[in-house]
Amino acid sequence: MVDNEPKKAAEASDAAPSRRGRAVRRSVSFVVLLATIAMVLALFLLRPQGVELPDIARKQLEAAITEVLPKGSSVRLGAANLRLSRNTQPVVRLTDLVLTDANQNPVANLPVSTITLSRLDLVRARVVPTAIDVRRLLLLVDRDEFGAFQISFGDGGALPPITTLADLITLIDDLVTRPPLSDVKCITLSDL
Repeated sequence: MVDNEPKKAAEASDAAPSRRGRAVRRSVSFVVLLATIAMVLALFLLRPQGVELPDIARKQLEAAITEVLPKGSSVRLGAANLRLSRNTQPVVRLTDLVLTDANQNPVANLPVSTITLSRLDLVRARVVPTAIDVRRLLLLVDRDEFGAFQISFGDGGALPPITTLADLITLIDDLVTRPPLSDVKCITLSDL
């Protein structure tokens, strides 16, 4: 019995340093994580023009936008830039966004668009747009002999008849009721 007691005491003394070591490693990791977050925020605040997204992120963004659009349509994106707004909201600025139908014919050209993202959802690793601002939108439409706009998009099927501005707003409203656009609180169109 006497021989077992020194072994137990030695094992207990070995366990204590490893617990302390884990606690120190966790503390150091937490401090490094906080410092990294602070440096990234400082980078964004010091560079008001933002950071250009790499090609792989741009392609993923194109794929995500294409998923929301009608079947058969696609998107070509010139560039994407990520920055923080004055109230530290993350904002993605898209340039030269072209929407095409199934035959790769351009349907709309959006030279400058900005999408404001939810901070809280980004922390949760979800990209949720809260506001969309489109400037200098160019929409390519035809009118039939009865005066109705003929807009085909996606797989070539015609969209619901759009003869008035109210019809266009209804179409946009239907588009933003589906995720991921369902959380958008404000859509601004200017310089049409």
